[in-house]
Amino acid sequence: MAQQVERVKPTQIFHGQNLNISSSSATVLGDSGDLVASEITIKAMVTNAGSVYIGSSTVSATTGFELRAGQQVTITAGSPSDLYVKAATGSADDVSWIAT
Repeated sequence: MAQQVERVKPTQIFHGQNLNISSSSATVLGDSGDLVASEITIKAMVTNAGSVYIGSSTVSATTGFELRAGQQVTITAGSPSDLYVKAATGSADDVSWIAT
């Protein structure tokens, strides 16, 4: 029988921006493993020239979840530090995020 796990909602809101995301390597979304969240919303800045990709530490343009300029996604995850972002080849774009 599967064990039930009770999720505890955090009492704080965390937020940040990742600027000039590289196309050569994945960048961790949040810089602290201490941040605990239940939902994380990531938005590609409207000024981006290219797409950004969301995923694990091995995220790439062929494996990541694509966000074009102005698009956003909400993901259930344990921490912003569990997610990585990478820019499309030839661009250095930005994302903002909020975790609750």
